[in-house]
Amino acid sequence: MPKLRVLLKAASVFVPVSFMFSVIPVTPAAAKILTVGAGQQYTTIAAAASVVRSGDTINVMPGNYGCANFGQYNNFTIQGVGGGVNVSGAVCSSKGLFVFGGKGITVKNISFSGATASDGNGAGIRFQGQNLNVVNCGFRNNQNGILSDYNVFSTVNVTGSVFDHNGTCVSSKGCGHAIYAGHVGVLNVQNSTFTDTQSGHSIKSRANATYVIGNTIKDGQTGTASYLIDVPDGGAVTIAGNTLEKGPKSSNHTAAIAIAEESKSNPAGAILITNNRFQNDTNTNEFIWNQSGHDAIIAGNVLTGNSTKVKTGLGTVTSGRAVVSVLGESGLLPGGESGPATGGDAAQTNVTNVPEPNGIFYLAGGLILLGWILRRKKG
Repeated sequence: MPKLRVLLKAASVFVPVSFMFSVIPVTPAAAKILTVGAGQQYTTIAAAASVVRSGDTINVMPGNYGCANFGQYNNFTIQGVGGGVNVSGAVCSSKGLFVFGGKGITVKNISFSGATASDGNGAGIRFQGQNLNVVNCGFRNNQNGILSDYNVFSTVNVTGSVFDHNGTCVSSKGCGHAIYAGHVGVLNVQNSTFTDTQSGHSIKSRANATYVIGNTIKDGQTGTASYLIDVPDGGAVTIAGNTLEKGPKSSNHTAAIAIAEESKSNPAGAILITNNRFQNDTNTNEFIWNQSGHDAIIAGNVLTGNSTKVKTGLGTVTSGRAVVSVLGESGLLPGGESGPATGGDAAQTNVTNVPEPNGIFYLAGGLILLGWILRRKKG
């Protein structure tokens, strides 16, 4: 019994102490700012990429840099500071100048040029993770400006960026594009400029929902692009408020915008093509080629230049103004109201009965979710 009392007494001291240690919270390491540049903490972006952790910010000073592979770390920002941040040269892992595998990545104020790979898929940014924001970046002379992998839970946002002379077709291995979104949840491209795309498309999106809002997309005199906007698997599509032009050297005269010409595999959603201005400087047959099997609302567009059919395939051309809501960098943003542009030799189409913006968004989202659930059950 004395021995038992000693053991119990020892236990009465040990238990509370051990419990006290067990409830001490583990505090994550504080987010850091990593600085890259001549005379800075890191002289290469690759060196910073090897130590970056979730929540960090990488500030890059003006200069010329090589490629970097950022691995699987999440929720960090890499940004140019002061302008003149250029990334070029050999790609990493035969993929891209920047290669990301994590979630919640933001890239700002950086230019990417000359990305090439033997398979034709060299990219300024190769994104293999989930949720990417690209803001105020430049992409020039790359096989792909941005190339994202399959992830139906991912959103790819591109805003305020410039794409010039991107794209290629390498023998039988397929084509590169200024932006190529694999099968992601949402591709959202806003307020960006695309010029002189070569061989491929300026925007190719296999996303369940594709938003192309307020951009300038032009072949110019030397661009050889196929489609300006290609949504080959269908889905929810909003193309609104863009300035579009197909040039004399375009490699595809079928249409400016193609929808579901490869398959109808994406869940059906609202298709709105509104308030765009299209200049036909070649013998393009149609403004819109809609093979989705679903009606499109085609509204407020102005077609100038050579004669062009408004559409082939399903589509309702109506009159009036178009009001749409668009998906912004951090969620649903209200779209503005605008009437058709005027002037020139224009064939105009307008809209009156566009569904309420939020109704369109939630309906499209519900259809996407339902389609995904049904596909999971079949699989």
